[in-house]
Amino acid sequence: MNELVIEATRENLTKVLSFVDGHLETTGCNMRTQAQIDVAVEELFVNIASLSVRKSFFQKRGRK
Repeated sequence: MNELVIEATRENLTKVLSFVDGHLETTGCNMRTQAQIDVAVEELFVNIASLSVRKSFFQKRGRK
């Protein structure tokens, strides 16, 4: 199993999408389905990155 280990930042979204698309292409996934999966992955990753930034901000200020 392949894995991608990166920081949860919005700047890494293109790396995540490239990683996912690479795997989808090897399965013969059609472009419409790939685009739908990309939208879902983007939404998930941006939410995780946003929460990560917010959590880091509050931890630096001594809050949880």
